[in-house]
Amino acid sequence: MSDAARWPWLPVVVADLVPLGLVLAGWGDARSVIVLFWVESLIVGFYTVCRILRAERASLGERIVAALHFSVVYFVALAILGMFVGFTVGAKIRPPSNIVAETLGLFLSFFELLPASFGWSLLGLSCLS
Repeated sequence: MSDAARWPWLPVVVADLVPLGLVLAGWGDARSVIVLFWVESLIVGFYTVCRILRAERASLGERIVAALHFSVVYFVALAILGMFVGFTVGAKIRPPSNIVAETLGLFLSFFELLPASFGWSLLGLSCLS
């Protein structure tokens, strides 16, 4: 058995330790790492929904119900966590007048907090997931 088959989680752990190492070395901002990990959770959730829908052991109806259930539970929890992250990192949040526009605006405001160098980290994390 190859090393990659024994430790499939290793690339993800290494990718998560790199931003933390940069912060501890003084080359990064802890707020940006928090936002980066939140965005990584969005990517992981998206790929999980795709994997649920591609599962072959269940019927199409069962896969759709499972994907909807996962999406509601996971993304509602992630939205609550996102509000906490927004308050923690200082995103400006006001009462929503249009919930879709406000949610998109909040999501985009997180990206404004990330330094440009973390864009490549996001791309790398999305490829690992």
